[in-house]
Amino acid sequence: MLKEVTKVGKHTLVLATFFILIIFAGCSENNENNVTTKTSNSTHSEEVADDLVRITISKNNGKEHITEEEIPIKGGENLLELMQNNFFTEQVNGQVTSIERQKANEEENLLWVIMVNNEPLTVQPAEYNVQSGDKIIFDLHEVK
Repeated sequence: MLKEVTKVGKHTLVLATFFILIIFAGCSENNENNVTTKTSNSTHSEEVADDLVRITISKNNGKEHITEEEIPIKGGENLLELMQNNFFTEQVNGQVTSIERQKANEEENLLWVIMVNNEPLTVQPAEYNVQSGDKIIFDLHEVK
């Protein structure tokens, strides 16, 4: 009789352990298959809130999205200062040469093209004072 109880207890213990392992396996985090995707619901036509500017960083005429941020402005801030304070940038003589480790290459005509409110920026970034609601795009692409 004692052997039957022990045998039944062992089976119950084995089954309980098996179910606990299944539960833990199902609840565990598998980092190998986890993919983090950053998406943005904003479009270039959306309005930007007061005291903010939207800066979009992209490549190949917007085909490759790097990042997009809405940044509060203080007033009197120029575009170069805003970029240096909020992104990893490099510049030479006021001309942006690298943003977020994406470098321009003059020999290959791969340059940062800057658009402000859908118009090309015609001055150096240090000469442009950002305005509330500006939509600024820095796009790294081949200029012919």
